[in-house]
Amino acid sequence: MRRSPRLLAFLTVTLTTGLLAALLFLGRDLAGARKYGFTPVRSVFEAGLAAGFALYALFVICWLLGGRRAHLFLPLAALAWWLGVERVVPPLLPYPFRPEQRDLIRDVDHWRKDVGGRQFNSDALRDTPESEAFHAGGLNLIVLGDSFAYGYGVKAADSFPSQIRRRLRSDYPGRDLEVANFGWISSSPLLDYRRLQAIGDRYRPGIVVLCVDMTDFSEDIRYQHMLDRRGLYDLYDRIPIALAFFQRLAPKTYQRLLAWSVGGMPVERFFVTEAPLAETRRWFEPLVFNVARIDDWCRRRGAAFVLVILPRAHQYSARESPRNWEEREYTRRGPYSREPFRYFDELRPRVAYAVVSLLPDFERSETFPLYLEDDPHWNAAGHRLAAEAIVRALRPLVERRLPR
Repeated sequence: MRRSPRLLAFLTVTLTTGLLAALLFLGRDLAGARKYGFTPVRSVFEAGLAAGFALYALFVICWLLGGRRAHLFLPLAALAWWLGVERVVPPLLPYPFRPEQRDLIRDVDHWRKDVGGRQFNSDALRDTPESEAFHAGGLNLIVLGDSFAYGYGVKAADSFPSQIRRRLRSDYPGRDLEVANFGWISSSPLLDYRRLQAIGDRYRPGIVVLCVDMTDFSEDIRYQHMLDRRGLYDLYDRIPIALAFFQRLAPKTYQRLLAWSVGGMPVERFFVTEAPLAETRRWFEPLVFNVARIDDWCRRRGAAFVLVILPRAHQYSARESPRNWEEREYTRRGPYSREPFRYFDELRPRVAYAVVSLLPDFERSETFPLYLEDDPHWNAAGHRLAAEAIVRALRPLVERRLPR
């Protein structure tokens, strides 16, 4: 009984700290849960059950610390906490509460799991027929890219790859033309290349179009480190909750430590538009290397390759996407906003593949808006403009490659 006050005090402090930490973590995105189709009450209930396992592990620690020989049990208590919190809890947490570190390091490619149905074929490609519809005697196009190509925020039929299909079929009626949308959320040229290697041959491409977004430069670097499990990335599925708390409480320190642990890399997602090209040029190289690998994959199959550079609203417009949630991550129409386009202007004469910038088309357009009001992605009008510009750039290739 003499140890009861001590145990009670320690238990109170530990449980209070655990509850506060759990609330901080679980309460980070209730609005996001609703936005992405999750019921906040259900999400919090499930996450609370998972947090209960962590608190139970903390109770075990408190009980062990109550004895006179507590120091002998500290390693066992630490193991119990690690198993209880880091191993038991993450799989039970529903999105968006589950630490992204654990999921992403275990599945860097993060292809969609819901296949079939009206929106996705058996390869998880959005608004794309099954591979059997891509005939060897026809002209097949593959469109690679991230959430812009995927069509985030618009109906599948409004995504620009789907609009490209309709426009080409309208321009060349009766011809055997098909388009596969290989885009998915948070992809990058590195992951595009991996998907192309995995399933690209099934779609018998005659033309491959890679669409590069302004976050692709940082994501290619990050995904490669994940695949190699370098530095702090090697701990992503070992201590995901601890890392999630660290990232939440001290994001800048977390990013600096992460960069240091891999030997240096840009910290900001939009570093290409926030610094002069002289400072960032070497960090363009990983992406260009992966672009070259895609070009090589195409050449070995006799397919034409086209690189398309997609603009963000902040690079040219003061009006578009006024409530964009990414606004704090870059400078709208800043002094270095167009540096990526300058880089590809320099690259264009040195490579064999075509490099197409959509920035002039978006700048000249009189249609407004082209972007979603509270999100950086295009609306249906933006996708329509992109489809028109890409079809115009592809037309000479299409006419040369269409079966006679």
